[in-house]
Amino acid sequence: MAQPISACMIGRLKDQRLQVPERLKLALKLWQTEDEVGPNKHQVIIDTVVSILINDKKRHDMSSKVERQVWQTLSSLLNSSCILQSSAKLPAVTIRPAFSQVLLETLEREIVGEKVGVKDGDVLSLLLDCCQCVLRSPALTCVLTSRLDVLVSLCSAVCQLAVCLPVSEVTVPLVSVLSGLTSHLWQHHHRSQLAPSQMVQAVTDKLLQPVVSLNYKLGSAVDDVKLRADMKDETQLSHVAGSLQDFVLATLFHESQQRLFKTYMESVTKQQETSQLPWTVSNVFSKLSAGLQQTEDDQSVTCEAVSPRTVVLAFLPRLFLHAVTVWKQNSQLSFQLFVHLNSYLGVSADDAQEKSEDGGTLAKECVDTLCQLLTLLRQHAVYNVAADRTGGGAQLRYLRHLLNTLLCSSPMCDEVCGCMLELLQCNHLILEPTLLNILQRCSSSLTQAPEGHRMAADRLMAELVSTYSLLQQVPHFYNVLLQLNQQSPRQLTDILPLPQFFERVSGILKTLTPVTAVDIWSKLQEHTESVTQCILAEPHSDADEERLWGSSVLLYMYLSEVRECEPSLLLRVGNRVQLLTSQLEDNVLTPLLTCVSPNKSALLRRSPLLLAVCLGHIKLHTVSETTKTSSQSTPTSLDLPFSWQISHFTQHKKTSAVNAVVRYLGDVLTAQRLLLQQREGGCVDCSPLLPDLTVDTDGDRDDEAECYWNGSVCSVTEETYRVARWHLLLTTCSSLLPQLVHQHPARLAQLMLHVFDNSPSPLPSPSKRYSCVSVAGELLRRIAMLQCREFYHSLVCAMWQRFTLHTHGGESSHPVLATLQRLGHSHIPWHDVKDKEVKSVSLSIQKLLMSSEVQPLTLSRTQVALLQMLRLVPLSDLPGTTRLQCTLGLLAVLRHLDERHLAGLGACDGGGDSVRETVCQLLVVLLEASIGTALFLCLPPHTLIHCLHTLVTQCDSPEHFCLGTLLRKAVVMVMGDFHNVLHLHIFITDLEGQLQKLTSVTLDWKQAKHRALLTITSYVLEETHRYLKKDFFREDVQSAWRQHWRALSVAVEGLVDTHTKQSALPLPPPLLRSFTAVTLQRCADAEKSESSLQQEHLQRVQLVLDSLSLITGNKKPEGGWPLEEVCFIRCVYLQPVTLQALLTPDLTHTVWAALLCCLHTRHYKAAPGPPPPSLGDTHNSVQTSHLGKLKRQRSGSSDSVLTGGKVRRMDNATPATRSKEHLSAQAANNDGAAVRKYWCGGEKSGGVREEDDVVETMTVVLASCPVPVFTRLLQQVLSLQVGRVAQCILLWKRVMQCDTLTMEQRTLLESLSITVLEQFVQVMQQVNSCPDPLTVELGLPVLQCLAAMLTKHKLLSSKGTALCLLCVSLVPLRQLSLPAFLRLLPGVCSVLHAVLVHHPHSTARLLEHCLAIASSVLKECVCRGDQKLLLANPDCIKSMTDCSELVSRLVTLLVSHSTEVQRVVATLVSDYANTAKAFTLLPQVKKGLVSAMYACLDVCDKHAVNQLRVRLPPGVREVFHMLHTDYLHCHKYTGKV
Repeated sequence: MAQPISACMIGRLKDQRLQVPERLKLALKLWQTEDEVGPNKHQVIIDTVVSILINDKKRHDMSSKVERQVWQTLSSLLNSSCILQSSAKLPAVTIRPAFSQVLLETLEREIVGEKVGVKDGDVLSLLLDCCQCVLRSPALTCVLTSRLDVLVSLCSAVCQLAVCLPVSEVTVPLVSVLSGLTSHLWQHHHRSQLAPSQMVQAVTDKLLQPVVSLNYKLGSAVDDVKLRADMKDETQLSHVAGSLQDFVLATLFHESQQRLFKTYMESVTKQQETSQLPWTVSNVFSKLSAGLQQTEDDQSVTCEAVSPRTVVLAFLPRLFLHAVTVWKQNSQLSFQLFVHLNSYLGVSADDAQEKSEDGGTLAKECVDTLCQLLTLLRQHAVYNVAADRTGGGAQLRYLRHLLNTLLCSSPMCDEVCGCMLELLQCNHLILEPTLLNILQRCSSSLTQAPEGHRMAADRLMAELVSTYSLLQQVPHFYNVLLQLNQQSPRQLTDILPLPQFFERVSGILKTLTPVTAVDIWSKLQEHTESVTQCILAEPHSDADEERLWGSSVLLYMYLSEVRECEPSLLLRVGNRVQLLTSQLEDNVLTPLLTCVSPNKSALLRRSPLLLAVCLGHIKLHTVSETTKTSSQSTPTSLDLPFSWQISHFTQHKKTSAVNAVVRYLGDVLTAQRLLLQQREGGCVDCSPLLPDLTVDTDGDRDDEAECYWNGSVCSVTEETYRVARWHLLLTTCSSLLPQLVHQHPARLAQLMLHVFDNSPSPLPSPSKRYSCVSVAGELLRRIAMLQCREFYHSLVCAMWQRFTLHTHGGESSHPVLATLQRLGHSHIPWHDVKDKEVKSVSLSIQKLLMSSEVQPLTLSRTQVALLQMLRLVPLSDLPGTTRLQCTLGLLAVLRHLDERHLAGLGACDGGGDSVRETVCQLLVVLLEASIGTALFLCLPPHTLIHCLHTLVTQCDSPEHFCLGTLLRKAVVMVMGDFHNVLHLHIFITDLEGQLQKLTSVTLDWKQAKHRALLTITSYVLEETHRYLKKDFFREDVQSAWRQHWRALSVAVEGLVDTHTKQSALPLPPPLLRSFTAVTLQRCADAEKSESSLQQEHLQRVQLVLDSLSLITGNKKPEGGWPLEEVCFIRCVYLQPVTLQALLTPDLTHTVWAALLCCLHTRHYKAAPGPPPPSLGDTHNSVQTSHLGKLKRQRSGSSDSVLTGGKVRRMDNATPATRSKEHLSAQAANNDGAAVRKYWCGGEKSGGVREEDDVVETMTVVLASCPVPVFTRLLQQVLSLQVGRVAQCILLWKRVMQCDTLTMEQRTLLESLSITVLEQFVQVMQQVNSCPDPLTVELGLPVLQCLAAMLTKHKLLSSKGTALCLLCVSLVPLRQLSLPAFLRLLPGVCSVLHAVLVHHPHSTARLLEHCLAIASSVLKECVCRGDQKLLLANPDCIKSMTDCSELVSRLVTLLVSHSTEVQRVVATLVSDYANTAKAFTLLPQVKKGLVSAMYACLDVCDKHAVNQLRVRLPPGVREVFHMLHTDYLHCHKYTGKV
């Protein structure tokens, strides 16, 4: 036993004459002893060690080694259990207040040292450890947090330390200390509600700059990949730093400070004389101004290699964002702050003219900050047009001054274009006075600008077009363009080729009224005529030629979409169109033809050609329709411009891009002449379209294959000319394509193959529009509808010929290539299988497939591209002989493909499929289309199956699904051919022998050989069972099937008996699948013979059931239970009569519980944590009166967390709340993970097929149960835990779609339907604000369930119908993204359609709610059909068009439902007009929606129409007037046909 320590040791500890190390050792020894020396031993020891830091440091200098020992001792004492674990038996321990000062001094000294670092055992690490312990102890924390100045200083020092440290050295203690200090700062913030001035001053002086620097450093680290990889505890530190920045901003912009800010802003923005500015606010901006004036050489606490100016500039948008959020009710003050912040960026508050003349250049980083400030200004509606107009327009004048400053003091760059775009979105009047200057600046910056800047300028110009089109000020915009063409024609021609701008201007005609459209056309043509007069007045200048080209391009862009404009353009203004066409021909084209020759400049030659293309376009698509209605003669090929000789304009030299444009325009005129000749006489010779393409193929093919064209005639160059010609063949010559394909199939096939075998990728770049391969691929799809056998025969033959030319190094002598070359000979009569050549090639293919020694075939990239081309060909529609050539060639390639070289040769179309997967997919399609053809006359069936069997056996992994799918398809094809079935005895006997050999060895299904053998056996048995169920086949064929099944079933049952005797483990999945097919057939035979199943078969099924993992639950595989076990259980329960002895209630309950678990774990990753309450426990009854409350919760993009079974938003959480809950919220609030866990149990990990199989099996089990068991199991479904609600919805949907339910079961479903609907309502209410993927994942099955309940069994009463409508009304269509909206809208329409069709009586009672849902769907379709939105998402155009047609059918059905509906249907027209006023609809979408409005107008009487004309607002009234006018002219039936 240790001797007790005497009380005199306390006196010795306090003796200052002893050396510090000895006193520290004595303190540690005294601390660790268990003797009670005094009344408060721990307090004495702590005070003594702290006094060493305080007193000894003042008397004499302490060495660094001794200081480190003192801090280490103090850290050991503070980390002891008696300090960290407070107890009532021990008195509280405190620390002297002077300790905080020593702590600050030491920390500041370490920060300013030469090398700052946190290493284990150094002073800085020990200091942070002591701070962490003090903050963790309730008794000690007051020494650091009681005084505000100490707390703020310490927090500032820790922030400076985090800034100075390298990113990789940010440690957990530092983050913990900073987090604790931040929490205490928030507590001081709440206690200082009435007198925050002291806190504002302390935060501004000490905390502002370090916090801003820390957040900037963390933001840049997240953007830097290397820094992000090295960061430790990045998430926690980022959250703490963000909370600390929120505290700083909340303190600076406290509500008590708003009055001071208002006084300060009025003084500085209006330059008023004042004796004293508010010192707290002035100090804030003084700090910001000082930071902006510092440079990288200044000694300040900022990020390494970053100037303080950059840090402050990055902080200004955050400052402004917090201000506008706090000052929501005072937008004037927010705008004053915006003006004041801009003054720091170099934008003065007034004197715009002096600034434009004498001001300096704005830095790029200042313009970037200004762009962010403008974005916040627009998003938070700080600038209000109406309010500013009432106040005198001061804000508008300032924003115009800001724009002038940007134009005069900054070069055009991405940031400047971004600022102009934000100003345009605020108010187009800001840009109105300087619009011409903006166009000139954009043009001058495009000459040598990089691609990124061209995209920014293009976006700005496109938004200008959209804005003026939306405001119905298109004529004014064209006036500006014509003015630019008059002053600076070269600048206009630089702007016009921009892709988005060209597309928007080209489609602007479709948005105009007929009168306005013709007025603009007349104005453009007048300008062209005036420029033409200048050209005719010799001599003319180069500027005149450029003006003529600019005006010609404007007219071409404007009239390029005339065929897609409204029909009323021809019906109402046809005479003016005819007049303008004749004026263009007489006043422009005819005079220009006399002064143009090949010796003239190319710029002058191409302008008349472009105008001629415009005239030809109008005559083909507009004048012809007008002359039909006015009984005038139609144009002929002898009229202008079709009679022009293109050689008069072209030169033999191809040296410039201008000559390329001339040649392209000549090609367009040739195509127009051919189109007109086709209209006159029918068949025409299309050979003039091909020679130029043939000549172009002689050039540098690799360079040409990589060229892209944006679709603009101005951007045609020598490199993009070939792409433009292909595009011409696809668009202008679309009606000539059938004749071209039938006249020149071989030449066209050669040209397409040339494109594909010289291109690295068949898809264009995302930033481009067209490439040769993309256009040729689309051309192949269009040719597919023509069914030209000669073309595809030529294409396939030429493909195999080219395939042998582009070989990998040293592969030219490969036997596969030699056979493919013979396969590509076009003279071989493949239709005659007895021909010698056909037999010879077939035998060569058979030898390649049956060969045991495989010579690896390495493919080149060109060969891979040729194989990928076949994916664009409609293989199923090819002639039988062509399919035979493709099948034989692909099988030979697949058999000898070198797997080692496949990794570097992925799919050329970006789909990610390997070469082997591509070949297998092509063969699957070919085999599906080859049933009943001569394939097996050239290739014996056992050869095909043996080849595929060998390939599957050679695979080392069971994940080669492509080969398995191909093998199954081959078996299906062989077993479905009667001739093959009668000659499969040898193959079946061989397969049976191999199966019998497996009974004597240990079966290992993971081996490729065993797995492949059992897999092919299961395929054969499944197909045999499928055909044996049908009794209408020939007797010899049925006998052959029966014989094959008997031989294989005996072998399979022998394997099953052997396995069950040797092991209690479940059957291997391939063997279980084979036994499932055997069991199905034996049960079918027993039912057909009306006898019971033999006892040995029942025992065998019982043994297999008892061994299943789903039944025993002993061994669960890593990825969930095998799907084959689920299929076997479904097989057993599909035979409730034959296997009745096995289907006991205990087995049913066991199987049901296992299937529920399988459904949950098969598709959703395990979600740890306690199970949530059941849905039934949290369920509240929903009354039908809720239908009157169709309020939907709208939310932004913030995440959600679940609390107590309800969705709780985190949008409005205060900074204090976030600082307290940041650790838990960070874990739960991650991309909706908590919401998904709540409803689904975790992330989805399975596929659709597995989900269908499990749910289908559960449905079969339910349907086979008697009513009592059915009731219990169904109640179990309805009381599923909340984590499995998604599975509950899927299962209920399948039960509603089941056709085998009895009448008693349907009655039970009807009694439970209201309960289920109420739960569905609760689900839709809870997930209303969930992320889009989860909303679709839950909402779409719910809508499908509702449609099934309304249509399948018609179980619902009026109350049920009302609940269905309530569920539909809760779908958050407005807040969904465009892809999610397109997925949910068909479900909404299907439910409403089912209500209207199957429940007409309920519809009459719920008319108001049906109309409300239809109106909501209609308005959302108008919003989502915006041209700007859909052009930014081209993949959604097709789906949106389908949705518009779906809405059209729904509205048509609704308006024709009853007289009551027809009385109120005018509200739908009003909703459409009000919504369509703010958007420019895509023509495809507008067509469907306008059709719906025509259906509404069909049932509207004159009183409803007059009411709409009177009650609608002025702008909306114009939209309705255009709609009603088009309805009267184009849709309303007047009795004339």
